[in-house]
Amino acid sequence: MIEDLKKNYGSLFEPALIDEINKVGLLLEVPEGEDLIRPGQYIKSMPLLLSGSIKIMRPDSEGDELLLYHIEKGDTCAMTMTCCLVNGQ
Repeated sequence: MIEDLKKNYGSLFEPALIDEINKVGLLLEVPEGEDLIRPGQYIKSMPLLLSGSIKIMRPDSEGDELLLYHIEKGDTCAMTMTCCLVNGQ
């Protein structure tokens, strides 16, 4: 996993942070169509994509799904980051 982290996030994160993510991070393969995080769920970690893509969606006022944006390998989710910062205060 360390080589994928360096390749995808080495220009964004310091080497010490890459090493720490490699030590404590959890490598998951999420099947297509499965929710990674649901609205209202407490967020305790942030997805860093090493491959594939994720659609970031939320329910609209009528209960339908509203597509906000996509993230791909080398990206992370701005909404998750915001939630982590708010929950950490």
